[in-house]
Amino acid sequence: MQALNEPDPLTVPLRGKIREFIETLATTELTEALAAVRYARGPSRQGYRHGWSERTLTTGMGPPAVTLPRARLPGRGQARLIQGPETTEWRSALSPKYERRAAALDAAILGSSCAGANSRRIKGTLAPPLRGAPPSKSASARVGSQANT
Repeated sequence: MQALNEPDPLTVPLRGKIREFIETLATTELTEALAAVRYARGPSRQGYRHGWSERTLTTGMGPPAVTLPRARLPGRGQARLIQGPETTEWRSALSPKYERRAAALDAAILGSSCAGANSRRIKGTLAPPLRGAPPSKSASARVGSQANT
C-alpha cells in the first residue's frame, strides 16, 4: 500500500522535462509560422519575434511555468503605428489564449462531473497527479458549460 503513495520513478524525471518539451514545441511552431529561424533575415520571412511571455499550463504531469515566444505576423490586426503596417499577434496552437489547462485535463474533469462526482471529489481525485495544482471549485462548472455550447 505504501508503494501507491510514493512517487513513480518514471514520472519524476518526466515532470522535470515537460517544461522544456513544451517550450521546444512552441518555438518550433513559431519558426514554421515565421518561415525563418531566430535572427535570420530574408525575403521569405513572415513576421518578427518580440519577446517571451510566461504562463502556467496545467497538464497531466503537473503545472509547469513555461516561457512561450511572442511574435507579430503581417496581416489583419491592430496597427502598431499610425502609418505602420498592420500586424497581428501570433498565437500558439499548443496553448490558445487564456487556456490554462490541457484539453485532456478538461476531458477528465468533464468525465468525472458527468459520472456524478461533485467538485470536492474531482479536486481530491486530480490532486495527486497535478502536484498541488488541483482544479478550482468552479473549474468543473466552466468545463461543463463550455461542453454544452
